[in-house]
Amino acid sequence: MNNLFFKGSVLLLLLLTVSVNAQKLRSNDEYERNLSLSADSILKKVSVLSMSTADSQFKERNQPIEIRRTRKFKRRLSPGGIYKKVASATVVITGGCLCDHCSNLHVNPASGYFISEDGICVTNYHVIDSYIHPGEQLKPKLIVVKLHDGRVLPVQEVLTASKENDLAIVKVDTNGAKVPALGLDVEPEIGDDVYIVSHPQKLFYQFSKGMVTNKFRRKFPDGDNGFLERDLIAVSADYATGSSGAAIVNKYGNVVATVSSTRTLKHWGLEDKPTQMVVKEGIPAASLEELLK
Repeated sequence: MNNLFFKGSVLLLLLLTVSVNAQKLRSNDEYERNLSLSADSILKKVSVLSMSTADSQFKERNQPIEIRRTRKFKRRLSPGGIYKKVASATVVITGGCLCDHCSNLHVNPASGYFISEDGICVTNYHVIDSYIHPGEQLKPKLIVVKLHDGRVLPVQEVLTASKENDLAIVKVDTNGAKVPALGLDVEPEIGDDVYIVSHPQKLFYQFSKGMVTNKFRRKFPDGDNGFLERDLIAVSADYATGSSGAAIVNKYGNVVATVSSTRTLKHWGLEDKPTQMVVKEGIPAASLEELLK
């Protein structure tokens, strides 16, 4: 009896140890610092995509591309199962820039996700644009992604981009290795549950749940008093700056939209105009399908 009790206690201890180690606590500052150091190491050791070439590809490539995409998952997952599946295919994407004041490589993390085991990664148009054109004080040097398993890999090509739909698709150099990827699913309906794994303000791999709250089309300013129109879905799942480019997925872990923006609604009639609500806007998967053959 005592022997059985001892064996059971050891087994329980092992299970608890596995559970704790499966989701280690991390320092977000240390995570960002390691990302910067890894990007700097890649820049010094590997031939990377030049930002002038990336700029040309970004401006010129806007046609649908043919890829070997991942099939959509058909079995419903638990919330924990969704997190594991989506987190494994979600990346921290960042540009690496140098400034005139120090020798450190500066990073500005956002989100992205793989849709092909070959390293085809989706993020926002505005994310890639900000890395190629970071401003006069910074000199862009490369774009990298960091996977959930810790690997840091360079972006080797901009495949296509759509300013209208705020989407960009890039090829990551996986050195021939396969990466976890997500499938695309049909457009969700209002009221459907959705989940997001993203990096809001450097809270890396934050998990949130909500539902689709609206579907609409709205105009965005596009310079010189012009406008562009975009199909959108609104969700109640939380995200913030740094979440741009993350996958919005359904109960199967399939992509139904891509995080794009937030819109703060103020009270119209009051002097100090307090915030009433924040609308979380995503690009439906149907818009991403337009960029894929």
